[in-house]
Amino acid sequence: MLPKENRLSAKDNFDRIKREGKTFQAESFSAVLYKREDDKPIKIGIIVSNKISKSAVVRNRIKRILKDILLPNIAILKKGFSILFLVKRKIILKTKDELSLETTMLLEKMNLKNEKNN
Repeated sequence: MLPKENRLSAKDNFDRIKREGKTFQAESFSAVLYKREDDKPIKIGIIVSNKISKSAVVRNRIKRILKDILLPNIAILKKGFSILFLVKRKIILKTKDELSLETTMLLEKMNLKNEKNN
């Protein structure tokens, strides 16, 4: 589970990020990056639509896997940003290792990793 300080909440935050953020594409998901006006820790949100699976068990499993992948990376990510992950259907066919690699590549593409921690 993501720490409370790193979770995105409130529907208006999700809408603002989707509207004003910059979108980056990966095979299994899109990530919308939004630069906030503060220097607080990075905030992360994950949206898994009913179109992905009608089963809440499957949707929650996908969210859990993505959170497990992101949790170790939180400490090395830049502050003052919000990221919203929008999951695509292809994610169901991926293993956790494949998703981990895809997530790492996308975070590097977004240039979110702190230089001093690499």
